[in-house]
Amino acid sequence: MKKAGLVTQPAEKLRLFKQGRHFLEEEIKSHPDKTLYRYLRLMIQENSPAMLGYKKNMQEDAALVRKHYKKLSAAVRESIADYAAQSHILKPSDLE
Repeated sequence: MKKAGLVTQPAEKLRLFKQGRHFLEEEIKSHPDKTLYRYLRLMIQENSPAMLGYKKNMQEDAALVRKHYKKLSAAVRESIADYAAQSHILKPSDLE
């Protein structure tokens, strides 16, 4: 999905995004409580263009990240805290 932001052709951007979305959704389906996958999906959904229609799970994913935040490694917690500083869904106060 990140690669989609690096190409210039709109059709290729969409193809790469859809391919990445499919992979991420399959991983979440296989591991529904894996917080890192939910965090990744939250970031992607919050920052993807609305026209892609990929914004359905933000509240659900933010709730799971909040619930498991203190159990995550220090590096992942730091990344989430940094993201929360600019997120509209996940706030730094949610992580305390």
